[in-house]
Amino acid sequence: SVQQVESLLVGRLAFWIADLSKDLNAGGEGAVSSPSAEEIRAAGSAAKLSDASLASPSAAFAVALRARAALESGEPLQALALLSATSETSGSDDVQVPPRSLESDSLALVVRAEAYLRVGLLEKALQDCEQALSLDPEGAQALMVRGEVHLRMGHFAEAVQDCDLVVDREPSCVSAYAVRGEARLRLGRAKEALMDCEWALAHGRRAATVLAVRGEAHRHLGSLREAICDCEEALRENAACAEALGVRGQARLDLGDMEAALADLSRAIEVGRSHIAGAATAGTLPATSSSTATSPTFLARWLVARAEAQVTLHNYAEAIQDCSEALSLQNSASEVALARAVRGEANLLSGNWEAALADCDEALSREPADGYTLAVRGQANLLLGNKEEAVRDTDEALDICPKLEYAARVRDRAWSQLRQA
Repeated sequence: SVQQVESLLVGRLAFWIADLSKDLNAGGEGAVSSPSAEEIRAAGSAAKLSDASLASPSAAFAVALRARAALESGEPLQALALLSATSETSGSDDVQVPPRSLESDSLALVVRAEAYLRVGLLEKALQDCEQALSLDPEGAQALMVRGEVHLRMGHFAEAVQDCDLVVDREPSCVSAYAVRGEARLRLGRAKEALMDCEWALAHGRRAATVLAVRGEAHRHLGSLREAICDCEEALRENAACAEALGVRGQARLDLGDMEAALADLSRAIEVGRSHIAGAATAGTLPATSSSTATSPTFLARWLVARAEAQVTLHNYAEAIQDCSEALSLQNSASEVALARAVRGEANLLSGNWEAALADCDEALSREPADGYTLAVRGQANLLLGNKEEAVRDTDEALDICPKLEYAARVRDRAWSQLRQA
């Protein structure tokens, strides 16, 4: 019917408006409070629709499009208020509202899902996306929002799958490439992530977060200068982009520029802490940025990277403090191992040999093939008088890293002391 064709065209238009708005607003950061029912009602009090306005499918479309406009104006609470007004009126006992068209319901659900995403209510966003896709399984916009929700929730494989489907349906969707690029990077697929970011950037999405993701992909691939260049461009787009600061700091650390690394990582940590503190107050995740890099996991990584710089600069107490904070956050086994290993070295160098031994034991229980940490534990054992254990640790370290001079020196000292005994 003409009405169905109009619905499909408006839905397609809303999809492209949403993608364009991401280009214009990309790189924003911060934490947005979880909205209460009172806030939603207050935001929508001036926009409440009359009962009559909901009496046709085309009017329902108008509601969804008004909510879309509010969302793209940076007013997710008003968008939620408009859609809540629709639901409340539709459920009223004394108002009969005819069933709305499939496209209308799908569009409204997707708009509400994106509004929930903007304020950090990820579970609710995911539920709306699932419902929208049950109504319209081919809906590219619902798949795109769901992909971004999955990214924010740490469901990286699912995010890639959703973005693949979007690209199949809408090959020019820049957001799909940008989100898929970050998801692929988190899965360790740096080369594919780099290609996705290149596509997104070449087609007009000069977003700070996309540049930072490309920078991180470059770093994983060993192109440290390119990583720094990407991060510097990202910081020109958004001077408070935590992702760019963190990646540039890690790249500078890899290059041995400790003072500059320390400055970048300290700023990234400051921004990350503010996001997480705001989100904790609101009971949500950090919102408004599609990137996962303002999560506790990334804050922990930056803390450990800063601790490595602090150790090199002989600031052992600060390194121990950073690693302890990192360990208080949610980390994977490998990240816990790295934090323990760095703290173990800092404890060793500050004279806390028992603490160093305990940290190295914990690190090696998770990453037993870490040659350098075995050498550090060997030194701790030697200083504590455990000569045989020191020899065993350094022998194992040299089996893993035959050219590790530090392990060789510790082993020589351990054998010397054994001969003297």
